[in-house]
Amino acid sequence: MLDRVRTEIVEKGGIHGVHTLRRIFRIMDDGGNNRIEPAEFKFALKDMGISITKDELEKAMTLFDKNKDGGLDVNEFTNAIRGKMNPRRIDLVRAAFQVLDREGRGVVTMDDLVQIFDPSLHPDVKEGKITPEQCVRDFGKQWDTLERDGVITFDEFLEYYRDISAAIPMDDYFELMICNAWRMAPPGADSSAHATRVLVTFENGRSEMVEIEDDAGLDTHWFPYDRVRVVNADP
Repeated sequence: MLDRVRTEIVEKGGIHGVHTLRRIFRIMDDGGNNRIEPAEFKFALKDMGISITKDELEKAMTLFDKNKDGGLDVNEFTNAIRGKMNPRRIDLVRAAFQVLDREGRGVVTMDDLVQIFDPSLHPDVKEGKITPEQCVRDFGKQWDTLERDGVITFDEFLEYYRDISAAIPMDDYFELMICNAWRMAPPGADSSAHATRVLVTFENGRSEMVEIEDDAGLDTHWFPYDRVRVVNADP
């Protein structure tokens, strides 16, 4: 059941699927104790276009109602869906946070993020669907994962990327996404080098990370988390 639900979460919600589901869970968790009723759990999945059978719901309750009070522990469920994040990815997230936390305060604000995030290059802004101001507000809503206090701790930053990581099977792709998103060099590389990195797919199916050293003129400020530059070329 978990494998099927995990696959459908990614199919329905894309790279933000797990994060979206957790936000739905938080809305339903009126008591703030990270527990929801079986009917709420089923509704949350349905809200994402995912259906589960009565038997699957009973199995979920068996797995995630450890204290047998009739409520499902949403943290245990999402942790099971996400799986463990490996050390390489955690190091990348930590490096990205340090790029934002320039003063070493241990927290960053939306102002810190917006200095790098350019809403004018967001596809929805370009198409006139939302204003730059709306884009910034929507962007900010993604980050208050533990407390809605206007600042983002490393734990909150990491929790967000744990959700994202669940939808990205390749470590190289995860590195590409996070380095391009925050305009940073990979750990161990020259920190002054900000060349755009792309995942090149050759005609024979082989994939390889490539740096574009001269990226002048490229739209490099906005790299959506669910996209990667893919091109066909001769190996």
